[in-house]
Amino acid sequence: MQDIVLPPKYYLEHFMDLVSEVQKYHGELLDQAHQEFIKSFKELRENSQLIFVRMLNRKGPIFDKRDFTYIEIEDIASGWSELKSKDFIRKISEMDIDLYLARLTKLEISQQLHGLGISFKKSASRDEQLKILQHHKYLLQGFSANEPELVLMNFAFELKYILFLSFGNIQNKLILPTLRDLGIKKSNKKAQIGGKFKDREEALSHFYYSSLKEDQRKNFRNLSLTEVEQWPRPILLETKLIREEILLNLAREEESPEISLGLLRLCEFYPGSEKRARLLHQLGKLEECQKELERMMDTPSSDEELLFAEDFLQRKFHKKKISLLTETLRNAEKVYIDESFLRHPEFGVVEYFKTLGHQGHFSENYLFTKIFWTIFGTELEASLHSEFDYAPAELKEKTFYSLHKDVIEEKLAKLSRESLLEMAKDDDILTSFSEATHLEGLRDILRYMSQDYYGRSSGYPDLFIIKDGKVVFYEIKAEGDSLKANQLIQMRQLEKLGYEVKVLQVFYRYNENQTYVVVDLETTGMVSSFNRITEIGAVKIQGGKIIDTFQTLINPERSIPSMIQELTGITNEMVRHSPKFKEVADKFLEFVKDTIFVAHNVSFDYSFLQNEYQRLDVKFVIPFICTKAGMKKHFPDLGAYGLKKLCDHFQIDLVGHHRALNDAMAATELLKIINQQRAKREPTHV
Repeated sequence: MQDIVLPPKYYLEHFMDLVSEVQKYHGELLDQAHQEFIKSFKELRENSQLIFVRMLNRKGPIFDKRDFTYIEIEDIASGWSELKSKDFIRKISEMDIDLYLARLTKLEISQQLHGLGISFKKSASRDEQLKILQHHKYLLQGFSANEPELVLMNFAFELKYILFLSFGNIQNKLILPTLRDLGIKKSNKKAQIGGKFKDREEALSHFYYSSLKEDQRKNFRNLSLTEVEQWPRPILLETKLIREEILLNLAREEESPEISLGLLRLCEFYPGSEKRARLLHQLGKLEECQKELERMMDTPSSDEELLFAEDFLQRKFHKKKISLLTETLRNAEKVYIDESFLRHPEFGVVEYFKTLGHQGHFSENYLFTKIFWTIFGTELEASLHSEFDYAPAELKEKTFYSLHKDVIEEKLAKLSRESLLEMAKDDDILTSFSEATHLEGLRDILRYMSQDYYGRSSGYPDLFIIKDGKVVFYEIKAEGDSLKANQLIQMRQLEKLGYEVKVLQVFYRYNENQTYVVVDLETTGMVSSFNRITEIGAVKIQGGKIIDTFQTLINPERSIPSMIQELTGITNEMVRHSPKFKEVADKFLEFVKDTIFVAHNVSFDYSFLQNEYQRLDVKFVIPFICTKAGMKKHFPDLGAYGLKKLCDHFQIDLVGHHRALNDAMAATELLKIINQQRAKREPTHV
């Protein structure tokens, strides 16, 4: 693919287009200050405009003029001069000390501390050193006189608000149009620009809370409860939910339980209501807690809130011993599937039902969201207010149904099995579902999704089977998995709409004829995204017997650190003429085909191989188990579970430790011991 080259002044064009669109579609949301900024900017000479927009696209708000050397800016000196005379920039002053310190690198902070004679640990992080310097910032009086080339950009608030109106959220840089033009970021040309906010009050309210949320991400603010109580009134539901998130973050960080409770009392929705009830119970305010739970049950803000209130009331006030989620899981049907489906139990269950003569599909949330977006695609696209939006504000505001009720009901009324099958076309999942589903239940699901998309678009059961010509949904839980509240809620809803829904608890069946490949890698370091493989050792085992081995040194295409050479004995000279990974990749894939991948601390070896194959644009996906985890499960009292310690305990020969094939051989013996324990405890048949 040919590289895309943008014109020299592309960023200024992007900004001018953005400003024009904001004036056209959001003009009534701009106040006089915003309008005056736009007018003043358009009156600047192009040189000055180029500099200012370059500043916008860089980390600020303080900039070093010496860094602005761009070939397209012909007379940069006069540009700076005009920006200063028109108040677009100003020299930094003593009041900018905190902004000045925040832009310093760790080296610059260290130099400042050293120059001031302040002691500090050189090993301390940048943030730790910065805190020390901020504590002594009074010693830096007159610092601005020593930085004549540093300037601060004015109109930061106006710029931030204009970008916010254009994108509908906080954007500190004008990067999205650039990514679009480079083909990196997709955009939706069908979006209908404008219309997210009906008036300035809505826009400013959403901007206030969006900005506050952004501030929290950078530096969590310690606000008093009184300050929080004086926040402006949020209007839109989306704004209220942002405010709710901020309150929850503040409550989580608050050390005082009473202040935390005060913050949670300001929450209107779930999960704030849940955390409030839990804290009331924890503080011994039982009567208030019970009243809170009863209020939730009477007027729940969501299904999740209702489920929590019912369950918590039963357990804390009516002495029920286990939660509804745990009880549902305990009462679930149980099935054993072959261990070759490790970490992919849904597909194992589909195969299990196939042996019983039932067609099954892994569908999860795909099924209903696909149908929803296909049927209402026209209305949804018309509700997008920015080309970079993919979720209409109407879905977030829960107004999609009320605004498009007539069209939605007309489409639901026309929904037929024939139209569903036409929609499905070559989609096997949709076709199978369309042939067997009952239409009235599907219409209700789609209606609920249009009324509360974010509450109804996730948590659906993992798969469905066709049994006696009807759809039966199954939520699949492997050993150790838990049932989540939204999953139980969706199960209940589907049952109300006439679908059969079950929870199926999956256990893996030990197969004595299963083929395993026990792998060990030697690498240039510990981080798989950066380091490379230097040696692969693998042992193929079936029925407790070794049937094949695989071993090769690998040229990592980089130098092996001296400490790694000392540890493994693998030197740069040894791998210099060895094959590169890409030269053995196909052979190793064939070696591990139709096996279960095994390693001691498997996440290490598996992640290295995944990254190596990713560099070749090949997906490395294979079921895997860990001998270290297996030993901890079957021998919980050993204390230490390193490969050498375990080999010493079980008297396994480990000659040439930290060479790949030797370690793989040792791990193979551990796998045999684990499988002996499994054979005693796990069934070998369904």
